[in-house]
Amino acid sequence: MSRIGKIATRIRETSGVDFWVTEVDDINGDRVQAIADGHNNSIQITRTLAEKLDDDELAYVLGHEVAHLERRHTEKQELASSAAASIVRAGVRAAGRALSNSRVGLPGRILGTVAAAAVGVTAAKLATLPSSRSMERDAD
Repeated sequence: MSRIGKIATRIRETSGVDFWVTEVDDINGDRVQAIADGHNNSIQITRTLAEKLDDDELAYVLGHEVAHLERRHTEKQELASSAAASIVRAGVRAAGRALSNSRVGLPGRILGTVAAAAVGVTAAKLATLPSSRSMERDAD
């Protein structure tokens, strides 16, 4: 059994959470990352991160990700993002209606709708950021 497998088994036994871990190649060079995926109760950890950590540090990182799984943070984040996306769509539709009744012409309407979408997307990201940070603190 691999080093990660042994640590994961120990965490499964103590936490009671059924999950699996995959060690993945680094996508962008030395990017170090661990991600919990609540859809299939899995954790992906980059080789670079796993190699940089001793056993206790690796157990902490995996335990942190298991806490995300146990607290269903993936689902909660998706709900927040979905709600924010609905707000963005409503804002873009409203901007489109307002601009279609104005005298700014087609280029102005297109530009206005694109600007409304950009503002909406930024607002949606900012709206979900506090819950994301809160989930990170909760997982610690």
